[in-house]
Amino acid sequence: MTEIILFSPSTCGAYLPDVHELDIPDDVVPVFLRNWEALLNELATTPKKIGAGPDGQPILVEPPPFDRATLQSIGLEWRNAQLASTDTLVARHRDELEGSGLTTLTAVQYSDLQMYRQQLRQWPQREEFPSIQYRPQLPDWLSERT
Repeated sequence: MTEIILFSPSTCGAYLPDVHELDIPDDVVPVFLRNWEALLNELATTPKKIGAGPDGQPILVEPPPFDRATLQSIGLEWRNAQLASTDTLVARHRDELEGSGLTTLTAVQYSDLQMYRQQLRQWPQREEFPSIQYRPQLPDWLSERT
């Protein structure tokens, strides 16, 4: 078994001479296999990514922050998931009202739920969107149910 791998700072990839012989970049540096495996083990438990240090050796680095468009997309996905996850409560409440008139939710809970859903719909138009700390908050009674 090879005790050395080759690491390319330009691709942040690892190469084995026997496997990648014709596809190895010119900037590779040798890395002990045990060091590479230790780096991969650490990578599995952190949000960091593999980068290259000043000497070309592989290191873990912070990923770049998301751009605004990506954050907005994530915010909209979260908002849509929250709306979808409460759709069944709204539908059940309406069905119960039309049926027996006895409802699982109280009138106050239903009102809270609808206010929360309205806040979710309005959130993307707010100046604070898509900041996580300004996301609409689930009503307390509902967070206890989930």
